[in-house]
Amino acid sequence: MGKRVKKNNLFLTALLFIFLVILISLIINFTGMAIEDISSSSCTDSDNGKNLFVKGTAKSASKTMQTDFCVVSSKIREYYCAGNGVGSILYNCLDGCSNGACNPSDKTCVDSDNGEVSNVRGKTTNLTNSKTDDCYSSTTVYEYSCSSGNVLTRKINCNPGEICSGGICKRI
Repeated sequence: MGKRVKKNNLFLTALLFIFLVILISLIINFTGMAIEDISSSSCTDSDNGKNLFVKGTAKSASKTMQTDFCVVSSKIREYYCAGNGVGSILYNCLDGCSNGACNPSDKTCVDSDNGEVSNVRGKTTNLTNSKTDDCYSSTTVYEYSCSSGNVLTRKINCNPGEICSGGICKRI
């Protein structure tokens, strides 16, 4: 009978130990004490998102890191958090790009021919779009211009005696 009592005591002790471990675990979780760093299960971005004027690094939940960089002297590859992953977008830097950030600018759109000028080939650029005047047909030009930071397009018919060539209306 002594062996049986020892077995029962050992079983009750193990059961009590398991119960205490579960209870302590529940108390810790219920009181908000962190067992693991839950911030590691989300994406972070050192420049807080799509900030073209600050070089940043986005780090996904799986620890993949991407740092903003200048693609060319006038374009930036901007990385940002997209859910728990990292997304990217290509932006135009209206006053140039250096060291992974657009140079400061108060411009939102630039038109090299300053508006709808059908006899001058212009290039119109905002942060996300860049268009160069082009021919729609032999007598019509696609003319791009700025309006409230947006690139607009308009078809302009060449004057009588003109044709569209090379993105401009020219005299025949």
